[in-house]
Amino acid sequence: MLLGLIYKKSQKQKDKFRIEKIGYIFQDFKLIDEMTVMDNIGILRLEKVDISDIDNVLRSLEILEKKNKKVKHLSGGEKQRISIARALLKDAPILILDDSVSAVDVNTEKTILSNLKQMREGKTTILIAHRISTIENMDKIIFIDDGEIIAVGTHNELYKSCEDYKTLVDLQRLDDVKNDASNESEVLLNV
Repeated sequence: MLLGLIYKKSQKQKDKFRIEKIGYIFQDFKLIDEMTVMDNIGILRLEKVDISDIDNVLRSLEILEKKNKKVKHLSGGEKQRISIARALLKDAPILILDDSVSAVDVNTEKTILSNLKQMREGKTTILIAHRISTIENMDKIIFIDDGEIIAVGTHNELYKSCEDYKTLVDLQRLDDVKNDASNESEVLLNV
């Protein structure tokens, strides 16, 4: 599938649209390790953003208590959440997240996605993920295999109608059960 966006105006206006109207969170994001979380957020020059808005976003991503820590002291998942915070504070009408919660555990992911859904209501949010838990509650899922769109629908629709999607879901759930059992046995061994 090819999607096109055509600009009636100049290149300068196209660039302005891209900068102002689209937020990107790539899998390979950049932060400055020697700076604090707040300094990394401040790089965006968010003049219109109140400190309480920043605190609310950091709280929703479960990293408010880290805001004055240097980035080099944070985990990979915490760093991912800073990149999400930067994009949310931009408040763009279109937000693209490319595997941006892959470094957090499933429970934290659920909290982040629930808060993200509330904060982004009425706006377009595109999540790209390999983990079913990331996308299963989305309004629409586009299931792609080797660059080809295989199916489009909700999680339940795809699970019922697309055998490849159902297999992927079942395999990931089986892996989750195995990992949970492995973690439980580790705890029992450490007692």
